[in-house]
Amino acid sequence: DVVPGANRPPDLALRQQRLKAWKPILDPTWVIAALLIIAAIFIPVAFKLNAMSNEIVEIRQQYDAYDDPAPLCGINTTANAGRRCTLEFTVPRDMDPPVLVHYVISGFYQNQ
Repeated sequence: DVVPGANRPPDLALRQQRLKAWKPILDPTWVIAALLIIAAIFIPVAFKLNAMSNEIVEIRQQYDAYDDPAPLCGINTTANAGRRCTLEFTVPRDMDPPVLVHYVISGFYQNQ
């Protein structure tokens, strides 16, 4: 009992791969115009991002004093054992809120 055409997919343009394709003609005038429009959008964005990154105040101070004979805070040595450690530093210019403080830990792995 073989029925002819029973296993055929529906006759749709998508299923039969008869969709129309977009085939643009890359005329140099259109390409140059498109690149100029893209540049007009992204150049002001780049200047704004550069201005925002120039406003960042970054201060680095190493406080573990691993190789220093007179450590400020001897973390990783016995110089700070049982004592509170206070660090002082000066900020080169005024900062607008919010002020975020980040610290870096190197040589520390959680699972070991």
